[in-house]
Amino acid sequence: MTYESGQVRAIFPHITKDIGVFILGGPADGDEAQLFHRQFPNVLIFGFEPNRGFFEHQISVGFPGELRSEALWDHAGTHDFYLLGEGEGRSSRLVIEGEQAPAYPVKTVTIDDVLAGPNLPSKVALWIDIERSELTALHGAETSLRERRIEVVYLEAFSDNVQPIIDYLAPFGLKEVARVNCHEMINDAGTHRYNRFDIIFKLQ
Repeated sequence: MTYESGQVRAIFPHITKDIGVFILGGPADGDEAQLFHRQFPNVLIFGFEPNRGFFEHQISVGFPGELRSEALWDHAGTHDFYLLGEGEGRSSRLVIEGEQAPAYPVKTVTIDDVLAGPNLPSKVALWIDIERSELTALHGAETSLRERRIEVVYLEAFSDNVQPIIDYLAPFGLKEVARVNCHEMINDAGTHRYNRFDIIFKLQ
C-alpha cells in the first residue's frame, strides 16, 4: 500500500507514554518512520525492509533508528522474496499468488527474537504492511503477545483476510479500535470487489 504523507498519524492517539519500542515492518518509500520519530523521539525504532531498492532508499533519507534488510516472519531462517513489476523499487512480497516473479532469498527474523534483545523497553507498538503476510509475522510474536508486551498493532488488512487476524489477536487482549485508509478494490477481471484498509488494535 502506498501511504500518503502523514498517514502514520492515525496511530498517534493510541501510543501511550509507556511504549518504548516501535517495530516497523515494511517501511518502503513512505515517511512513516520519520514522522513517528518526530512525534516520539525517545522511542526506539526498528525497521525491517528486505526489498533492496526500498532499503537503500531508507538509508539515503536517514532512517531514524535501526534498519535491517531482514523480513518479519514466523520463524528465523531464509525465505524467497518476490519482486512484482520491473526493478526492485516496485511492490514486493514474501508470498505470491498464482504469478511468476523474480525471487531472491532473504533472511527472516521473528518479532519475538527482536524483542529478546538486551535492555529493551517492555512496551511495544507494531506497524506492519508486508503484502498479506501480516498474520504470518504476528505468529512470530506469540511470546511477546502472551506476555502482553505489545500494546498497539497497526497493520494492513483486506476484507477477505481480516477475520483470522482478529481471531488470532483476541486471546492476547488486543481488540480492534479503528479502521482507516479504506479503499474498495476490484480485481483485474472486474468481477470481485473487496475492501483494503488499515486496522488498529489496542491492548484492553
